[in-house]
Amino acid sequence: MKIAFHLTVPKPPRPELDAAVQDVMKLMCCVDGVINYLYPGKEVKRWIPRFLSGCHQVLYLLRLDNCVDVHHVFSNGLYPYPILLLLRKPVVCTSVIGVGNVSPRTSRFLKRFFKRVIVTAPSDTDTLDSLGFESEFLYPGIDIDRFAFNKASSREDFTLLVGSAPWTEDQFVSKGVDLVLQAAAQLPWLRLVFLWRGKLLSEMHERVEKYGVADSVHIIAEQVDVDTVLKNVHAALVVVDKSDVIKSFPHSLLESLAAGKPVIVSAEVPIADFVKQNNCGVLVECFEIECLVTSIKELKNNYDLFLESVSQTDMNVFSSEKMVNSYLDIYAKICGHPS
Repeated sequence: MKIAFHLTVPKPPRPELDAAVQDVMKLMCCVDGVINYLYPGKEVKRWIPRFLSGCHQVLYLLRLDNCVDVHHVFSNGLYPYPILLLLRKPVVCTSVIGVGNVSPRTSRFLKRFFKRVIVTAPSDTDTLDSLGFESEFLYPGIDIDRFAFNKASSREDFTLLVGSAPWTEDQFVSKGVDLVLQAAAQLPWLRLVFLWRGKLLSEMHERVEKYGVADSVHIIAEQVDVDTVLKNVHAALVVVDKSDVIKSFPHSLLESLAAGKPVIVSAEVPIADFVKQNNCGVLVECFEIECLVTSIKELKNNYDLFLESVSQTDMNVFSSEKMVNSYLDIYAKICGHPS
Protein backbone atom coordinates (compact mmCIF):
# COMPACT_ATOMS: atom_id res chain seq x y z
CA MET A 1 0.00 0.00 0.00
CA LYS A 2 1.36 3.40 -1.01
CA ILE A 3 0.11 6.69 0.40
CA ALA A 4 0.68 10.23 -0.87
CA PHE A 5 0.78 12.57 2.11
CA HIS A 6 -0.12 16.16 1.22
CA LEU A 7 0.61 19.07 3.57
CA THR A 8 -1.27 22.30 2.84
CA VAL A 9 1.34 24.59 4.39
CA PRO A 10 4.66 25.74 2.88
CA LYS A 11 7.55 23.40 3.54
CA PRO A 12 8.95 24.50 6.93
CA PRO A 13 12.65 25.41 7.19
CA ARG A 14 12.86 22.60 9.76
CA PRO A 15 10.15 20.10 8.73
CA GLU A 16 11.03 17.76 11.59
CA LEU A 17 9.82 20.42 14.05
CA ASP A 18 6.30 20.55 12.57
CA ALA A 19 3.66 18.40 14.32
CA ALA A 20 1.88 17.32 11.11
CA VAL A 21 5.18 16.33 9.50
CA GLN A 22 6.04 14.34 12.63
CA ASP A 23 2.74 12.44 12.29
CA VAL A 24 3.46 11.72 8.63
CA MET A 25 6.95 10.44 9.40
CA LYS A 26 5.50 8.01 11.95
CA LEU A 27 3.06 6.74 9.31
CA MET A 28 5.81 6.39 6.71
CA CYS A 29 7.60 3.98 9.04
CA CYS A 30 4.73 1.55 8.36
CA VAL A 31 3.62 2.29 4.79
CA ASP A 32 5.31 3.18 1.54
CA GLY A 33 4.71 6.90 1.18
CA VAL A 34 5.72 10.22 -0.30
CA ILE A 35 5.39 13.71 1.20
CA ASN A 36 4.18 16.62 -0.90
CA TYR A 37 3.58 20.27 -0.02
CA LEU A 38 0.58 21.70 -1.88
CA TYR A 39 1.03 25.35 -0.93
CA PRO A 40 2.18 27.36 -4.00
CA GLY A 41 4.89 29.37 -2.27
CA LYS A 42 7.81 29.16 0.12
CA GLU A 43 6.04 31.32 2.70
CA VAL A 44 2.42 32.01 3.63
CA LYS A 45 1.25 35.11 1.78
CA ARG A 46 -2.12 36.79 2.13
CA TRP A 47 -2.32 37.36 -1.60
CA ILE A 48 -2.00 33.63 -2.35
CA PRO A 49 -5.51 32.13 -1.99
CA ARG A 50 -5.93 28.59 -0.65
CA PHE A 51 -7.77 27.43 -3.76
CA LEU A 52 -4.51 27.66 -5.72
CA SER A 53 -2.94 24.95 -3.57
CA GLY A 54 -1.53 22.22 -5.80
CA CYS A 55 -2.42 23.99 -9.05
CA HIS A 56 1.29 24.46 -9.79
CA GLN A 57 1.74 20.67 -9.50
CA VAL A 58 -0.92 19.39 -11.90
CA LEU A 59 1.33 17.11 -13.95
CA TYR A 60 3.17 15.83 -10.88
CA LEU A 61 -0.08 15.07 -9.05
CA LEU A 62 -1.53 13.22 -12.04
CA ARG A 63 1.60 11.05 -12.23
CA LEU A 64 1.48 10.52 -8.49
CA ASP A 65 -2.18 9.52 -8.69
CA ASN A 66 -1.22 6.63 -10.96
CA CYS A 67 1.16 5.06 -8.45
CA VAL A 68 -0.50 5.48 -5.04
CA ASP A 69 -3.50 3.85 -3.40
CA VAL A 70 -4.68 6.76 -1.23
CA HIS A 71 -4.09 10.50 -0.98
CA HIS A 72 -3.98 11.76 2.61
CA VAL A 73 -4.34 15.53 3.05
CA PHE A 74 -3.49 17.26 6.33
CA SER A 75 -5.45 20.51 6.29
CA ASN A 76 -6.27 23.39 8.60
CA GLY A 77 -9.99 22.71 8.58
CA LEU A 78 -12.14 21.34 5.77
CA TYR A 79 -11.48 23.15 2.54
CA PRO A 80 -12.46 22.22 -1.04
CA TYR A 81 -9.07 22.30 -2.75
CA PRO A 82 -10.03 22.24 -6.45
CA ILE A 83 -6.93 20.27 -7.44
CA LEU A 84 -8.27 17.24 -5.55
CA LEU A 85 -11.08 16.82 -8.10
CA LEU A 86 -8.50 15.75 -10.67
CA LEU A 87 -7.46 12.74 -8.58
CA ARG A 88 -9.00 9.32 -9.20
CA LYS A 89 -7.70 7.64 -6.04
CA PRO A 90 -9.60 8.17 -2.77
CA VAL A 91 -8.72 11.20 -0.66
CA VAL A 92 -8.59 11.14 3.15
CA CYS A 93 -8.53 14.49 4.93
CA THR A 94 -7.27 15.05 8.46
CA SER A 95 -8.44 18.37 9.85
CA VAL A 96 -5.67 19.28 12.29
CA ILE A 97 -7.85 22.05 13.75
CA GLY A 98 -11.57 22.10 14.50
CA VAL A 99 -13.80 22.02 11.42
CA GLY A 100 -15.86 24.98 12.62
CA ASN A 101 -19.37 25.60 11.35
CA VAL A 102 -20.20 23.49 8.29
CA SER A 103 -23.58 24.21 6.70
CA PRO A 104 -25.60 21.46 4.96
CA ARG A 105 -25.05 23.25 1.64
CA THR A 106 -21.29 23.40 2.20
CA SER A 107 -21.20 19.77 3.32
CA ARG A 108 -22.82 18.56 0.09
CA PHE A 109 -20.08 20.37 -1.84
CA LEU A 110 -17.25 19.07 0.38
CA LYS A 111 -18.34 15.44 0.05
CA ARG A 112 -17.19 15.54 -3.57
CA PHE A 113 -13.60 16.04 -2.37
CA PHE A 114 -13.08 13.61 0.51
CA LYS A 115 -13.71 9.88 0.88
CA ARG A 116 -13.12 10.04 4.63
CA VAL A 117 -12.63 12.89 7.10
CA ILE A 118 -10.52 12.47 10.22
CA VAL A 119 -11.09 15.03 12.96
CA THR A 120 -8.96 15.82 15.99
CA ALA A 121 -11.67 17.60 17.98
CA PRO A 122 -14.10 15.09 19.58
CA SER A 123 -17.19 17.26 19.10
CA ASP A 124 -16.60 17.48 15.34
CA THR A 125 -17.64 13.86 14.74
CA ASP A 126 -21.22 14.61 15.79
CA THR A 127 -21.28 17.66 13.54
CA LEU A 128 -20.01 15.79 10.50
CA ASP A 129 -22.03 12.61 11.10
CA SER A 130 -25.22 14.70 11.20
CA LEU A 131 -24.28 16.03 7.76
CA GLY A 132 -23.68 12.59 6.29
CA PHE A 133 -19.87 12.59 6.23
CA GLU A 134 -17.85 9.44 6.78
CA SER A 135 -15.82 10.78 9.69
CA GLU A 136 -13.74 9.44 12.54
CA PHE A 137 -12.10 11.00 15.58
CA LEU A 138 -8.47 10.15 16.23
CA TYR A 139 -6.22 11.41 18.97
CA PRO A 140 -2.85 12.60 17.67
CA GLY A 141 0.09 10.41 18.64
CA ILE A 142 3.40 11.10 20.35
CA ASP A 143 6.23 8.84 21.49
CA ILE A 144 5.07 8.65 25.10
CA ASP A 145 7.83 6.30 26.25
CA ARG A 146 10.61 8.76 25.43
CA PHE A 147 9.43 11.19 28.12
CA ALA A 148 10.39 10.85 31.77
CA PHE A 149 9.42 13.03 34.72
CA ASN A 150 12.07 15.28 36.27
CA LYS A 151 10.94 17.89 38.73
CA ALA A 152 12.18 21.39 37.83
CA SER A 153 14.74 22.41 40.44
CA SER A 154 13.89 26.07 41.00
CA ARG A 155 10.71 27.22 42.71
CA GLU A 156 11.72 30.87 42.88
CA ASP A 157 11.67 31.17 39.10
CA PHE A 158 8.75 29.61 37.24
CA THR A 159 9.57 28.42 33.73
CA LEU A 160 7.04 27.81 30.96
CA LEU A 161 7.66 26.09 27.64
CA VAL A 162 5.92 27.88 24.76
CA GLY A 163 5.45 25.96 21.49
CA SER A 164 3.32 26.56 18.39
CA ALA A 165 5.48 29.29 16.86
CA PRO A 166 3.87 31.70 14.36
CA TRP A 167 3.93 31.24 10.59
CA THR A 168 3.15 34.90 9.83
CA GLU A 169 3.69 38.22 11.59
CA ASP A 170 0.02 38.62 12.51
CA GLN A 171 0.25 35.33 14.40
CA PHE A 172 2.50 36.98 16.96
CA VAL A 173 -0.82 38.35 18.20
CA SER A 174 -3.23 35.51 17.39
CA LYS A 175 -0.92 32.81 18.79
CA GLY A 176 -0.41 34.78 21.97
CA VAL A 177 3.31 35.49 21.64
CA ASP A 178 2.90 39.20 22.38
CA LEU A 179 0.54 38.42 25.27
CA VAL A 180 2.98 35.97 26.85
CA LEU A 181 5.84 38.47 26.55
CA GLN A 182 3.65 41.06 28.29
CA ALA A 183 3.09 38.57 31.11
CA ALA A 184 6.84 38.10 31.46
CA ALA A 185 7.23 41.88 31.73
CA GLN A 186 4.71 41.92 34.61
CA LEU A 187 5.95 38.83 36.48
CA PRO A 188 9.63 39.13 37.43
CA TRP A 189 9.83 35.45 38.44
CA LEU A 190 8.46 34.15 35.11
CA ARG A 191 10.86 32.55 32.63
CA LEU A 192 9.89 31.54 29.09
CA VAL A 193 11.41 28.96 26.76
CA PHE A 194 10.18 29.30 23.16
CA LEU A 195 10.48 26.43 20.69
CA TRP A 196 10.91 28.17 17.33
CA ARG A 197 10.57 26.68 13.84
CA GLY A 198 13.14 28.92 12.14
CA LYS A 199 10.77 31.50 10.61
CA LEU A 200 10.49 35.12 11.83
CA LEU A 201 13.34 34.69 14.27
CA SER A 202 14.65 38.26 13.95
CA GLU A 203 11.11 39.58 14.42
CA MET A 204 10.86 37.55 17.60
CA HIS A 205 14.11 39.00 18.96
CA GLU A 206 12.80 42.50 18.20
CA ARG A 207 9.69 41.81 20.28
CA VAL A 208 11.72 40.45 23.18
CA GLU A 209 13.70 43.70 23.20
CA LYS A 210 10.53 45.77 22.83
CA TYR A 211 9.01 44.28 25.98
CA GLY A 212 12.30 44.42 27.88
CA VAL A 213 12.30 40.71 28.77
CA ALA A 214 15.59 39.53 27.25
CA ASP A 215 16.73 38.16 30.63
CA SER A 216 13.50 36.16 30.98
CA VAL A 217 13.30 34.59 27.53
CA HIS A 218 15.24 31.75 25.92
CA ILE A 219 14.55 30.96 22.24
CA ILE A 220 15.44 27.54 20.85
CA ALA A 221 15.51 27.65 17.05
CA GLU A 222 17.41 24.44 16.40
CA GLN A 223 16.38 20.81 16.69
CA VAL A 224 16.61 19.67 20.30
CA ASP A 225 15.56 16.73 22.43
CA VAL A 226 12.26 18.06 23.76
CA ASP A 227 12.46 15.68 26.72
CA THR A 228 15.67 17.38 27.82
CA VAL A 229 14.03 20.81 27.55
CA LEU A 230 10.97 19.65 29.51
CA LYS A 231 13.15 18.47 32.39
CA ASN A 232 14.02 22.10 33.13
CA VAL A 233 10.58 23.69 32.87
CA HIS A 234 7.57 23.65 35.19
CA ALA A 235 4.80 23.54 32.59
CA ALA A 236 3.88 24.21 28.95
CA LEU A 237 1.70 27.03 27.66
CA VAL A 238 -0.50 27.64 24.61
CA VAL A 239 -2.70 30.73 24.51
CA VAL A 240 -4.53 31.87 21.37
CA ASP A 241 -7.23 34.37 20.43
CA LYS A 242 -9.17 31.76 18.41
CA SER A 243 -8.90 28.01 18.13
CA ASP A 244 -8.44 27.86 14.36
CA VAL A 245 -4.84 29.10 14.52
CA ILE A 246 -3.68 26.11 16.55
CA LYS A 247 -3.89 22.33 16.34
CA SER A 248 -6.67 20.79 18.43
CA PHE A 249 -4.13 18.90 20.55
CA PRO A 250 -0.82 20.79 20.31
CA HIS A 251 2.18 18.47 20.54
CA SER A 252 3.97 20.75 22.99
CA LEU A 253 1.16 20.31 25.51
CA LEU A 254 0.91 16.54 24.97
CA GLU A 255 4.66 16.19 25.42
CA SER A 256 4.53 18.27 28.59
CA LEU A 257 1.81 16.03 30.06
CA ALA A 258 3.70 12.90 29.01
CA ALA A 259 6.72 14.29 30.88
CA GLY A 260 4.60 14.77 34.00
CA LYS A 261 4.30 18.55 33.70
CA PRO A 262 0.97 20.43 33.79
CA VAL A 263 -0.19 22.85 31.11
CA ILE A 264 -1.85 26.22 30.63
CA VAL A 265 -4.14 26.46 27.60
CA SER A 266 -6.86 28.69 26.18
CA ALA A 267 -10.29 27.33 27.11
CA GLU A 268 -11.54 27.24 23.50
CA VAL A 269 -8.83 24.87 22.24
CA PRO A 270 -10.25 21.29 22.10
CA ILE A 271 -7.53 19.87 24.36
CA ALA A 272 -8.94 22.10 27.12
CA ASP A 273 -11.73 19.57 27.75
CA PHE A 274 -9.15 16.85 28.40
CA VAL A 275 -7.19 19.18 30.69
CA LYS A 276 -10.30 20.12 32.65
CA GLN A 277 -11.51 16.52 33.02
CA ASN A 278 -8.15 15.40 34.38
CA ASN A 279 -7.36 18.60 36.32
CA CYS A 280 -3.91 18.50 34.73
CA GLY A 281 -3.59 22.22 34.11
CA VAL A 282 -5.24 25.63 34.07
CA LEU A 283 -7.56 27.07 31.44
CA VAL A 284 -7.21 30.67 30.26
CA GLU A 285 -10.80 31.85 29.95
CA CYS A 286 -10.18 35.01 27.91
CA PHE A 287 -7.51 36.42 25.63
CA GLU A 288 -6.45 39.26 27.90
CA ILE A 289 -3.32 39.90 29.90
CA GLU A 290 -5.19 39.86 33.22
CA CYS A 291 -6.64 36.40 32.50
CA LEU A 292 -3.27 35.03 31.45
CA VAL A 293 -1.43 36.42 34.49
CA THR A 294 -4.14 35.05 36.80
CA SER A 295 -3.86 31.60 35.19
CA ILE A 296 -0.07 31.53 35.51
CA LYS A 297 -0.29 32.52 39.18
CA GLU A 298 -2.94 29.84 39.81
CA LEU A 299 -0.69 27.15 38.38
CA LYS A 300 2.35 28.37 40.30
CA ASN A 301 0.51 28.66 43.62
CA ASN A 302 -1.04 25.18 43.32
CA TYR A 303 1.78 23.53 41.44
CA ASP A 304 2.17 20.40 43.59
CA LEU A 305 -1.56 19.64 43.32
CA PHE A 306 -1.41 19.87 39.54
CA LEU A 307 1.70 17.69 39.45
CA GLU A 308 -0.19 15.02 41.36
CA SER A 309 -3.12 15.21 38.93
CA VAL A 310 -0.81 14.90 35.92
CA SER A 311 0.82 11.81 37.45
CA GLN A 312 -2.62 10.15 37.51
CA THR A 313 -3.57 11.14 33.95
CA ASP A 314 -3.67 8.30 31.42
CA MET A 315 -1.70 9.44 28.39
CA ASN A 316 -1.83 6.11 26.56
CA VAL A 317 -4.67 7.39 24.35
CA PHE A 318 -2.04 9.63 22.72
CA SER A 319 0.44 6.89 21.86
CA SER A 320 1.85 7.11 18.35
CA GLU A 321 1.32 3.35 17.96
CA LYS A 322 -2.44 3.75 18.45
CA MET A 323 -2.57 6.63 16.00
CA VAL A 324 -0.63 4.74 13.32
CA ASN A 325 -2.69 1.56 13.70
CA SER A 326 -5.92 3.54 13.43
CA TYR A 327 -4.79 5.17 10.20
CA LEU A 328 -3.63 1.85 8.78
CA ASP A 329 -7.09 0.42 9.45
CA ILE A 330 -8.68 3.38 7.65
CA TYR A 331 -6.41 2.99 4.61
CA ALA A 332 -7.13 -0.74 4.47
CA LYS A 333 -10.90 -0.25 4.61
CA ILE A 334 -10.82 2.39 1.87
CA CYS A 335 -8.66 0.19 -0.36
CA GLY A 336 -10.68 -2.95 0.38
CA HIS A 337 -7.66 -4.67 1.92
CA PRO A 338 -7.87 -6.77 5.09
CA SER A 339 -6.43 -4.79 8.03
